[in-house]
Amino acid sequence: MASALVNTTAKEEAAIKSKLDAVDWNFPGATTIPNSVHSLHWFPGNFIPQIPSFLVQTLSRAGQVVLDPFCGSGTTGAEAFMLGRSAVLSDFSPMAVLISKAKCSMLASPEIEAALRTVGEVIGTRLDVGVDHAGTLGQGEAAELSHWYHPDTLSQLRGIWRIIEGADGPAASEVLQMLFSDTLFGSISPSPISGRPGRKHRRHHWGWVADNVRPKSLAWRDARLAFLQRLSHALDVLRSAQTRPVSGGSAMVCRSDSRSLPFYDNAVDLVVTSPPYIGMIDYTRANRLTYLWHQWPLGTDKVNEIGARYRRDRLREYESYLAAIETSAGEFSRVLRTGGYCAIVIGSSRKFQEAPESVLKAVTRFLRPVWGPVTRRPTRRRVSDRLGSDSQEYLCVFRKD
Repeated sequence: MASALVNTTAKEEAAIKSKLDAVDWNFPGATTIPNSVHSLHWFPGNFIPQIPSFLVQTLSRAGQVVLDPFCGSGTTGAEAFMLGRSAVLSDFSPMAVLISKAKCSMLASPEIEAALRTVGEVIGTRLDVGVDHAGTLGQGEAAELSHWYHPDTLSQLRGIWRIIEGADGPAASEVLQMLFSDTLFGSISPSPISGRPGRKHRRHHWGWVADNVRPKSLAWRDARLAFLQRLSHALDVLRSAQTRPVSGGSAMVCRSDSRSLPFYDNAVDLVVTSPPYIGMIDYTRANRLTYLWHQWPLGTDKVNEIGARYRRDRLREYESYLAAIETSAGEFSRVLRTGGYCAIVIGSSRKFQEAPESVLKAVTRFLRPVWGPVTRRPTRRRVSDRLGSDSQEYLCVFRKD
């Protein structure tokens, strides 16, 4: 009996390896699909949806539970949902939770189109949308916002927020808050390109926002137009075939630390995730503007972020990062059912080129490797790298015995 079970397991894993080997994980020319939920909000370092889509299809069946404990902008969860799986999304970042909830609401509640249209009509016709209204719970009242926005732009943003607060239903409200967050990033004043003749202007990169490089002068931007453009795009996405999940798909989003997941033992069938790449991104500080708007605790959250870029030169930061990843890997194993798979995507940086190997080694303390690591060239650089680098990402699949 035991021999037959071993043979069955070996055949299953051989079939899975064959499928994974057949994929060109570089996905040449692949980008975020224009009319998909993935196109609705910028996010630093998100990966293309083709990666989790193939992993979910190969390593799970319809109706099974797929967990991403570093869900970021919800790419894995949205793909799992659309493939008829039960997606469970978790992240320490309230920004990640905001975006992921909105994407899942788009997939689960296409009937919100009417509510979104109503808000768009009000914002498009209200003459007082630029009057300086204060939102509830202190949203939009942080004094530091005045360093990033022209006074008239900030006034518009507050008026738009007041209208969003009256949206009909939680699903529509989640989507509108996501679109507003994206508008916050798109409406800040541009910064000059230093060292170039004529002080030419361009929009902020997330790294400038993360490093608190404020605009040298405040230029008006039409926040109302920016928001309505994003809302129009969201309505296009709702009508698109890219937002039609397979029957049976569902999603749950929660805020939690990967080192202490709030799920039962053996509760999920598959883990697909991409842990933070040490020293490459400040997820908390990059979302400074939304933190300021909602008055979230940026100072506390940046300290608790795993692998944050601003700590890359600190003594023993590498050891602290690996300890956090190892604890997280233990949690992946705990919540994963016996026989379930765990797929990891991890990358390197110039300063910590050995990190992927160490991360994958940490996972092997809890789960057995069955495929990979396979290298791929990142679709986009995860951090502004003016010197350029030949960075790589690594994919590896593990199994819980």
